[in-house]
Amino acid sequence: MPTGSHLRRIMTGESVMGQHAPNAHFGLGGATKVDAIEVRWINGTTWILDAPATGRYHRARPPVDRPR
Repeated sequence: MPTGSHLRRIMTGESVMGQHAPNAHFGLGGATKVDAIEVRWINGTTWILDAPATGRYHRARPPVDRPR
């Protein structure tokens, strides 16, 4: 089974007239499963989804800073 990792950087809010879609799509090739999805947010926090289902979208939302 193939192994490895894939990286995509997401940038939103590009300009007044348009912006990039906030989606990342990863092809699996011949693989039938994914061990984990890891999202690293710009504020340093990490979101991990273990053994995600294939063939569907998974939503990762940035953490919300809570007032102290």
